[in-house]
Amino acid sequence: MRNLLAFLFFFWSWVLPSYAATETVEVYFLPLHEAAAAVKTQLSNEGRVVEIHSSRLLLIDDKTAHIKKAKALLKRLDQPAAQLTIQVKIEDVSGLEERSVTGAISMSPLSGGWAQVAIGQQLQHVSNRSRYQLRVSANKPGRIETGSIQSFNNETRRWLSGYGVIEKRSIELIPITTGFHVRARLAGDGLVHVRIVPWMKRVNHQGLGNNQDVLIGLGSGVKPVIPNSYLRHNGRQESKLAREINISGAATELTVALGEEITIAAVDHEAEQLAKVLLGRYSKVGKRQFVMRLKVSN
Repeated sequence: MRNLLAFLFFFWSWVLPSYAATETVEVYFLPLHEAAAAVKTQLSNEGRVVEIHSSRLLLIDDKTAHIKKAKALLKRLDQPAAQLTIQVKIEDVSGLEERSVTGAISMSPLSGGWAQVAIGQQLQHVSNRSRYQLRVSANKPGRIETGSIQSFNNETRRWLSGYGVIEKRSIELIPITTGFHVRARLAGDGLVHVRIVPWMKRVNHQGLGNNQDVLIGLGSGVKPVIPNSYLRHNGRQESKLAREINISGAATELTVALGEEITIAAVDHEAEQLAKVLLGRYSKVGKRQFVMRLKVSN
């Protein structure tokens, strides 16, 4: 009997740890739902995981062995995203030769109507240049705002109306704010993949606020004549909320080496239309090209 009890004691002390247990695990960097999805891949059919958003905790209920595997996987995945510095120079170039652009297109065409200009090509006579620097987490978008523009010819108005930025038949000169969303992710072997999406947004006008009353003078022509008479008018403002509109047709993607500056030029299709709008704020003297110089580093 004594031997039987000893056997049962050792048997249950060995078996019980492999049965149900409950543990909480803190998630530091991953979105909580992604962490929970990863944990579920390591659990048994009976296992479950509960997300506790207020504390960024996962409550895991399963056999000890499965919980141990889930925690090991989460430890590998829950790491801070790489931090990248994106440097962008936007230039208005009047000396980019036509044959250079043609050669660039044949060698390295990009989506959206962009082309990578080969190293060593001389871009002369830069009349306007803007510099931007962003510090972003890998695969998280950074935002550049390049400024406001206002005058458009008929061709660019038609193009902008296709994206809903302005109304095609409107004669109102509406200022527009422009910029770029830039996203970068590491691609291995010292490379980084970059996606650039132009955006535009109508600039909000500061007008009458909602339900603001305005006193309008009626003058002496009112009958019966009431000296200094006024009409109270409710100046409800009817305006649409301005929102950023992605110019997806002019978006482009490319893979570059970390720390290397590359040059891309808007040469045709949607990128060329975008360039006409962005360069419209400057004088249209000579051959001009919209050029971006891009460098991503750790």
